[in-house]
This record gives sequence, structure tokens and C-alpha cells, in this order.
Amino acid sequence: MSGARFQVKWLKQRFKVKVELMRSTTLAVAAFGFALAASGQDTVIKPPQGCISCASIVVRGRLAGILKISDCNCTSGMTCRIQFKRGALTPSRIEVRQLDEQNRLIGTKFLPYPNLKDEEKGWATFPTGPAVTVVLLGEWKGPWRSSY
Repeated sequence: MSGARFQVKWLKQRFKVKVELMRSTTLAVAAFGFALAASGQDTVIKPPQGCISCASIVVRGRLAGILKISDCNCTSGMTCRIQFKRGALTPSRIEVRQLDEQNRLIGTKFLPYPNLKDEEKGWATFPTGPAVTVVLLGEWKGPWRSSY
């Protein structure tokens, strides 16, 4: 009897370990899938016509899913209206990477932009000059921080 009891107990423990392993694997796969879905598709904004020194803007990753850029004009570089989607967790800062014709990094800085509430609109001026493409990446490390 004691041998049979031991075997049953051993089988229960082994089954429990397998179930826990399956749960953790399922959670890891689900988290990875959610991260991919949250990353969003890149959004490309072409410079307005007549703006010779303006670069294309690429909004990348998670930021692409929550940031809307519109009404770009050639004022003090390339100035565009920005708006975060309702309920979106806004980034603490937005990194700006300037790329040349061969997609080589020219420079990096943080974009000065206003601390916007849900669906509130503001203006941001993007760098111009030798950059052909400007890539925007969000940084979520605490609350909004001024880039000035």
C-alpha cells in the first residue's frame, strides 16, 4: 500500500510541475504576442511640398500606435501638430534619431514637446538640415519629462 501511495503522490507532483510549466510558457507566449501587437506599425510622414530642408519622419514601435502627427509646415524647420490617442500611456520622452541618405546615424537628441493630456493637441518642431530621415522612438521611464 505505501508503495502505491508514494507512486500516486509522485505522479501528482509531476503533473503539477508540468501544468505550472505549461502555464508559464503560455504566459510568456501571450506576453510576447502582446508586445508585438503593442509595438504597432511604423508611421511615415513625408515633408510638406516646398520644404527643401525638411526630412521624412518615421514614428517607430509603440509610439506609432499612440502618436498622431499632422498639419506639418515649413516654419522654423518642420513644425507639426502632435496628438496622443485617448487613454494612451504617454512616453516620458521621445528620442529623435537623425539619419543620412545611407541610413547612418548623424545625431540623437530628445524632442521638446508639450505635456499633453488625452486628445489634446500641441506643436513640435523637428530637426532639419543634413538629415534625410528622422526616426522617433518613445521612452517610457516614469512620468513626462521636459527635454529643454
